[in-house]
Amino acid sequence: MSVRSAYTSGLLPMVHSLALLLAASNAYAVDEALSPEEEHKEERKIEQPAAPVPPALASFYGNVEIRHRAQRELLQDHGPGRLTFGRRILDNDQVVNDKPAVQVRPTIGVSLFNKTLDSAFTYQFQNTPGSNRILKTDMFNTTQWNALNGKFNEKSPWSFGPSVFTSFMTGSPSGANFSYTDIGLYGEANYLTAVPGGESSVKVYGNPVGEFYSQEYSKQNRQKATLVEADIGTRFKNELALADLTTDSDGNITVQPNHPLMIAYYGLALSYMPSVLKGLTVQGGWDVVQIWKPQYTVRVLDGAVATELDHYSNKALTFNRLQLSYKVNDRVSIVNQTRHYVGGFYQYGISSGHPDEADQVGKVSWENRLSLMVTLF
Repeated sequence: MSVRSAYTSGLLPMVHSLALLLAASNAYAVDEALSPEEEHKEERKIEQPAAPVPPALASFYGNVEIRHRAQRELLQDHGPGRLTFGRRILDNDQVVNDKPAVQVRPTIGVSLFNKTLDSAFTYQFQNTPGSNRILKTDMFNTTQWNALNGKFNEKSPWSFGPSVFTSFMTGSPSGANFSYTDIGLYGEANYLTAVPGGESSVKVYGNPVGEFYSQEYSKQNRQKATLVEADIGTRFKNELALADLTTDSDGNITVQPNHPLMIAYYGLALSYMPSVLKGLTVQGGWDVVQIWKPQYTVRVLDGAVATELDHYSNKALTFNRLQLSYKVNDRVSIVNQTRHYVGGFYQYGISSGHPDEADQVGKVSWENRLSLMVTLF
């Protein structure tokens, strides 16, 4: 079955996609657009029966996710909110590129001090369908300290979980040993209530972080700089290198960023758990990624070239998601998630001619993920 027909019908058919999932020789890289902590919390760990352990002892766990992913690029994204009578959400004649993939993501972690401190390493392997190449595209560590968890009072339907965490990207497709790390805070509040036919929950979360680049990764993310006060003209490259600048054949100037990115992930999710089918959860979500990037100017001071931080630019990505998850048992879960990406705060449709200005998903406007998640120990 083609990815195009899967999108046209709504969600990837479950049986055929599971067959693809189990054929783990097909894997592909994926850009995470959710908050690092939110993404890992939803897709990395599966709850397992708690075993009584002394507070200071380590509790190890391991799981593996086999994910089938399908991304779609469009010539023009009509999308929800822009529909007119008779127009389909996805028009087949507008499709530019479909990118199916299967990933294998094993995780091993440890919890300490009654699960108040958790640290896990996840590998990511990938390859495109039709190719026999299997690549390790990343290996990252997520460490979280739960500063406070609980309820406002004994009978309160609200629960909360503020924490401090780091997401340490220890590898990249370019071969760098260390790419970047996110350091910040994560907090969420959950409201659970009984509704006709089951239970419903509302979750809101926020995740502000600072993103710090390694030297190698910073070089890969050079950006255009604005020249002020003087023209660099015919300066030699070794002089430019002192200021960490590069020029192309047209004389355009780029500078290596030396300040962290500031990122805010936030959103909400509405879930429904029907009582007639235990283990099933239907969830709709709204998520925003807002990014502040440092922008520089180039100045000539006392005959030498120097760069200065001028301001932070602000870009955003918004996306809606529909998720169906089914907990088969304590060790096995199946999760399907469909996303629609929109540039800014619903400001423009993402397409082949207008990529995401926040540099999170590129030209992709639709994505579907189907995951088989298994707890190993």
